[in-house]
Amino acid sequence: MTETNIILPPNKQMDVEFEFSQSPNLYDHLMFLNFSREGRAILGSSDLTGTFWEGTLFYYENVNDLIDFKHSKYYIHMTASDAKFIDEETIAIAEDAAILNIVTLDDSSTMKPMNYFRHFKRIPEIAVWEKSTKILSCSGRCVTVWDVNSSDKKPHFISQNLHLDDVTTVDTFKMDASLFVTASADRKACLWDIRCEVPPLVLYSNEFSSLVQICVNQRDTNYLAVGTQAGDLYLIDKREPEDFVATLPCFESTINSLSFSDRGHLGVCGDTSEVIVVDCLDSKLEKVYSNKEHKGHVKGVQWYRDTLYSCGFGKKQLMNHTVNQVL
Repeated sequence: MTETNIILPPNKQMDVEFEFSQSPNLYDHLMFLNFSREGRAILGSSDLTGTFWEGTLFYYENVNDLIDFKHSKYYIHMTASDAKFIDEETIAIAEDAAILNIVTLDDSSTMKPMNYFRHFKRIPEIAVWEKSTKILSCSGRCVTVWDVNSSDKKPHFISQNLHLDDVTTVDTFKMDASLFVTASADRKACLWDIRCEVPPLVLYSNEFSSLVQICVNQRDTNYLAVGTQAGDLYLIDKREPEDFVATLPCFESTINSLSFSDRGHLGVCGDTSEVIVVDCLDSKLEKVYSNKEHKGHVKGVQWYRDTLYSCGFGKKQLMNHTVNQVL
C-alpha cells in the first residue's frame, strides 16, 4: 500500500462547487416585472429554496407573450430584487450580490452584459428617467446616480448617510433628470435635486413605521405615494412638506410594490395575496378594486396602459387585472 503525504482541509468533504444553470428556469418566486414604452416586458424569477440562489430574467416581445410565458431572450444571474428598461434595447438589473448589471439585447437568445457598477450592500430598488442613460440606485444609506456608458465606473452623483438608516426605495420624476425621491427605514421620505448643494428636502416623516415604497404620480408630479412596513399608504403633496394629504390602511403586512397608471390610479401589493387599486384623485385615497386570486405573497405590480399586471410567489403566479371597467 502506497502512502501519500496529501493532507486535506478538515471541511474538504463539504466543499461544493456551484455553477449557474445552462438553460433558463422559471422559478416559483416571481420577484418583479417591468414594461418598456413599446410594450416589451421583463420578468424576474428567483430560486429562493435551493442551496445556490440564482435568478433568471426573461424578456418578452409583447404582453401576450408575457402572459403565455413565451420568452424571446433570457439572462441567468444571481438573485435580483429589481430590473428596469433604460431604453428598448438596454436593461439594468439590481442583483443581490450588490452589483448593478447593465445588459443589452442582440440577435442571440441571451442578453449580453454591457457594463456593471459595484455597490457595498444589496440594492433593493432602482429607477430610471425618460430618454436618459442615467440610473438611480440605493444601497445601504447610499444614494447613487450612474451613467450606463461610463467607462471608469464612477458615479455621476453620490450621497451617503443623509438618511439615518438604510434607503429602501427610490423613484424619479421621469421628465426631469435632476429630480428624484427616496424613502428609508429611518421613516423619512426625501426630495432630491442634484443641481443643488443643499441637503434634500424632507417631504414626510412617519411617526410609527419604516417607509418601504415610494412612487411619483407622473400624471401630476406634485403628488407621490408612500407605503409603510406596517401596510399603510400615504398620499404626499410635495408643495406641502412634513404632512400627508390622505392615508389608507391597505394590509396587515408590509407593502411590496406601488405603481401609478398614466391616468393616476395606484396599484398596490404586499406580503399578502391581495392586489388593490386606489383612486388618488381629488386629494383622497379610495380603494376601487381588489383581487385575492394569487396563491402567495404578491411581490410586484406594474401598469401597461389600462391593465395592471402582478407577480408573486407560487407556480407561474402572474396575473393581469383589467380594472378600467370599475374606474
